[in-house]
Amino acid sequence: DNEEAKKTIAWRKRPVYDFDVIMKDALRFVENDAQNPSEFVTHIQEDMPAVECDVQYVTTMLRELLSNAAKFSDDGDVVTTDLRVEGEELIIKVTDTGRGIPENELENIWGRFYQIDREQHEDQGSGSGLAIVAGIVKLHGGSYSVDSTVGEGSTFTVRLPLKVPAPMPDETIVAAN
Repeated sequence: DNEEAKKTIAWRKRPVYDFDVIMKDALRFVENDAQNPSEFVTHIQEDMPAVECDVQYVTTMLRELLSNAAKFSDDGDVVTTDLRVEGEELIIKVTDTGRGIPENELENIWGRFYQIDREQHEDQGSGSGLAIVAGIVKLHGGSYSVDSTVGEGSTFTVRLPLKVPAPMPDETIVAAN
């Protein structure tokens, strides 16, 4: 539940300086999947300031974004991840050159168990990966969006604040006695 997740983040969050390690962790999971033959390229801004986050959640979020990009890519396609800081936000962009998402489907993709053109494409998995991404981003006080062109690919953008916002007064985190 959401309250528990917020408490978990408040307890586990820490400043992260080395997104290289998190990316490697996320990719280890994705690249081991036999149905994801894509090549992964990562660009991480040098001298990035610390980003306060829950490392486990952010690793899961990246893994889901990368798995999603790989699932919709063909053999030999490249999935590119770009991490940089602008102002007070970490911006993560995951770009694939896969089949793209029809405009009328864009609103639905962040929902649970939603899959695009399910009749046409038998995609593996429950379709809940992007719902997991959306949940983790919201818990960190961030935002997400997608840009897509059918037949050309998609770019998923996640924006996370450099500091996790404090819970609101009615969501006070009670320390265990």
